[in-house]
Amino acid sequence: MKRYMQYLIFCGLVCLLSGAIWSLTSSAEQQSAANQESKRDPLVTAESSFAIWPEIIEGLDEKFVSARLVSNRFIFAHLPQGPVILRELIDIEESTSREYGDGRITVEAYEARPGNTTPLWTFSANGRSGDVLFDDYTHKVYRLRQAYCCDLSHREIYYDLANGKELFSTTTPALTIVHEDSAYRYIGYDDGAGSEQPAEMEHDNTILGMLSYAGDGIATRKLAVMGNSENEYRQQVFEVTHNNQPIPIKDNMIQAFEHQIALTDELWLSVNLVCRCEVNEKIMIPILNDRFVIEKAVLSEGITLKELP
Repeated sequence: MKRYMQYLIFCGLVCLLSGAIWSLTSSAEQQSAANQESKRDPLVTAESSFAIWPEIIEGLDEKFVSARLVSNRFIFAHLPQGPVILRELIDIEESTSREYGDGRITVEAYEARPGNTTPLWTFSANGRSGDVLFDDYTHKVYRLRQAYCCDLSHREIYYDLANGKELFSTTTPALTIVHEDSAYRYIGYDDGAGSEQPAEMEHDNTILGMLSYAGDGIATRKLAVMGNSENEYRQQVFEVTHNNQPIPIKDNMIQAFEHQIALTDELWLSVNLVCRCEVNEKIMIPILNDRFVIEKAVLSEGITLKELP
């Protein structure tokens, strides 16, 4: 009986001691959390808003409605140089009296550290929507989409999240090539038939389209595709071969490392230009060491290529 009472007393002391330790630990954790909370910056807010008004068009009895929509979005992005906060502002006017059009999209990047209010970079362009593209580890590019309807091509503009600079524009779904160590390469073709044209095409009607090759940490390579401007060509899907063998493309992406293809290997790109005049053209050009090899290109008659700075 004496030993049993000693055992009960011992168990009671253990419980009391455990409770005291838990209480001290809990208080310390709460104090630490409070300290962390006190060190946080106040929330940064950016308002989203809309306004609606009736629109009257002279000579028409139909009643129309117009609206201005201003939306803000914050995105936490992981870049190779560290995390950033992206602020995306879309300011656009809509109306039941017309087709969808472009608004203005502005994107800013802020280094993710307390107290920082100075943007690393910013860009602004005409567009309707945008999104951030990323792999399993880091965010890579921002893709801006422009309006299209009727006979316009669906145009997209890609921006480098490392510096906010435009990489290329494309009216064909961009082809992404993924190499080892998450090295990304992009291929695009802009036929100039979107809601806007590349600057190079605005004053040169001999350019049928712009072929681009871009990627992580490399200068964008651009080729002007020259030909008979009386014919309007639209580019279809890309095709890529390696050692005369076609490379499977899934969802506009090539997993090069799965096919033992290195960055230093030569790839052949086929660009198919389709014309309503039923005279189609084709470009076959190798890509080696992150550049187009123009001197080895195989071109349809009447098509030439010009490398642009």
